[in-house]
Amino acid sequence: MQSPAESAAAPGQEGPDDPRWPAMLYGLIALAAVAFAFVGLSTSSYWIDELFTAYLIDPGADLAQRMQRILRDVHPPLYYLALHGWADVFGRSEAALRAFSALCASTALLVFAAGMRRVARPAAIAFACAVAATSTFWFEQAQNARNYTWLMLLTSALLAAALQLRRRVREAAGFPFATWLLLSLLGAAASLSHSYLLLGTGMLLLYLIATLPDLRLRAALALSGAAILGAYLVFAWFQLHAMERDFSADWFRSDLRFIGQHLLRALGAGLSHPAAVVVAALLVALAWRRARRSADGPRRAADDADWAAGLAAFVIVGGIAGGVAVTQLFAPSFSFRNVLTFAPFGWLLLARLYDAAGPRASTRRGAVAAVLIALVLAAQQIALAPGRFLQRNEPWRASAGDVLAQTSCSGAIPAVVMAEAYSGQEADLRMLAERHYHGYYVPQRRVEAFTPAELLRRYETGDAAGGCPLLAWGVRGLGEQRAVTLAMALANRPVARAHGVAVHEFPQYLLRGLSWRKRLEGFVFVLAGKETLESSTQDRIAVTRVDEPSPPDTATFLIRTWHDGKPMREERAVVPLAALNSAPLRDWRQAAAAVDGSAR
Repeated sequence: MQSPAESAAAPGQEGPDDPRWPAMLYGLIALAAVAFAFVGLSTSSYWIDELFTAYLIDPGADLAQRMQRILRDVHPPLYYLALHGWADVFGRSEAALRAFSALCASTALLVFAAGMRRVARPAAIAFACAVAATSTFWFEQAQNARNYTWLMLLTSALLAAALQLRRRVREAAGFPFATWLLLSLLGAAASLSHSYLLLGTGMLLLYLIATLPDLRLRAALALSGAAILGAYLVFAWFQLHAMERDFSADWFRSDLRFIGQHLLRALGAGLSHPAAVVVAALLVALAWRRARRSADGPRRAADDADWAAGLAAFVIVGGIAGGVAVTQLFAPSFSFRNVLTFAPFGWLLLARLYDAAGPRASTRRGAVAAVLIALVLAAQQIALAPGRFLQRNEPWRASAGDVLAQTSCSGAIPAVVMAEAYSGQEADLRMLAERHYHGYYVPQRRVEAFTPAELLRRYETGDAAGGCPLLAWGVRGLGEQRAVTLAMALANRPVARAHGVAVHEFPQYLLRGLSWRKRLEGFVFVLAGKETLESSTQDRIAVTRVDEPSPPDTATFLIRTWHDGKPMREERAVVPLAALNSAPLRDWRQAAAAVDGSAR
């Protein structure tokens, strides 16, 4: 994408003929992402991890109770303490808590750009920021009341401090006390916010110790590492003694297939598909340039930029290796989100790649390439922007509103379904599901949590309490096909056999390619005979037991589907009775297909 003559400028400086408009173009894309991070902060209801955050910083808990709750989480406490302070000032609404994440995400880009200004050209920095801000990870976390954008900010500051420390060592004779202290404090803050940043901070300190010549500074950095590790171990001791956690019941796994899948997910979440095309083109251009350089003879390396790129690569590779080792030797903890705690180091590598192989807009070919890159990244930003106006998370609020709308159930205790995805981890998780997950959006009602098997046993005999049509409410982990299976099982019980079961469906929207698509994730189960299905625009499925001859140990059901108040399809299915009582619940279509296969 550029000739050797076009790359004469040193990293961190524009060439004599390089225009600034590519940096401005990429910067506008990143700026648009930052602006949209503050749009629609309360459009989506909380998802389950955000509900857990709200539980941890509940103002009704005193300091001791709050710390006890924080120790329930796998993450160290600093983020929760910072968010609690923010919430005391700005409130605990969805918009208020997410505004903290949006502010951290935006500031992380600014800190990264400021820290990189001496080791990369403005166009390269702006390119890296545009790629970062159009990734699905940055997009999602900028409005997620979890610690990931806080980590982006701390990691960007830690990276900037490391670059500043090396510069001070090269430019000044005295001991860089202020910069060393800042680096140490940032490393401690990062490590006490996420365990993977303990690994990342350790790798960063090792790289500095190995590459900086000052013996006093090496000793000071080693002392910093020991102090940071000691502080983390104190927290870990309290955590291990404050709770009993069965890590084998978590969704983490330690097999290599799981690790490989999450590495790919980290790459996909940190780099959008359009950006991946650009990066692939830059890598091809880099390989071409290096091949030509070998033929033409060696060129002088850009020392500062190469040192920074080496630091970033060392931290990412070492942090991932450390995470895999912890997963294999101690407890499963590896995930794509944990890998992406190193994201700002990846942004540095993107900037370095652009500096090494990106177009120079001083030539016609380079200008065309820069415009094409900007258009590709802008297309991703245009695709992301509508998501700020959509329900992207699990639909707790919308489905809770439907539960509250069942006015004849005001005296009843709604039954909520704890899907297998979040049952069995801890003894008091049922309390969390009742009071702080499902109960968050129905604070005026008490709810009672059941596993699917427990719910079905509840309805073995008898009718709904007091004529209340509400049978169950489930969010997260069911999915439409298993929700229909549960509706079949309920329709096969005496409580609903006469009328059937209507399943009110509530969507979340997920980005697929460059468009947002609906996935049904919230379900309210009611007696079908208590409502008029055709009179509402609510998406719903009606499941009715059909009394007609069927193979032994099976039952026949009629499944009718409505979208936007319009009937969409009608199906008959013969399902084994065993599938209606299995744990975990099976997809009803697979169960019906097994009957069809055996009949043939």
